[in-house]
Amino acid sequence: MGVRGLCGVVVVALCVGGVVRGQAGAGQILAGFTFSSDVTDRGNIEKDIREIEAQNDASNFAAAKTMYESGGNSVKPDGNGGTKVRTCASLSLQADEKMAGE
Repeated sequence: MGVRGLCGVVVVALCVGGVVRGQAGAGQILAGFTFSSDVTDRGNIEKDIREIEAQNDASNFAAAKTMYESGGNSVKPDGNGGTKVRTCASLSLQADEKMAGE
């Protein structure tokens, strides 16, 4: 994983780390921010981050890379009535586009 990918994982961990533990639903407050909708599904990516860390700690880098690229715990609508998995890789690869001008 390159520096850019690692930075994306760190940013995601910092942004949503408390969501899974706190179950951030509509009207709930986390770090001074009041959610207007339930974002628990987005926070579930923390489970992927923990799995990546555990695999790295065990020197199982192939499994860590697979979880980074494929995800497994954060599911989102696919626009066709189904779902698809949100991944750490997709979030970090879109960082330049989504954070342009910041």
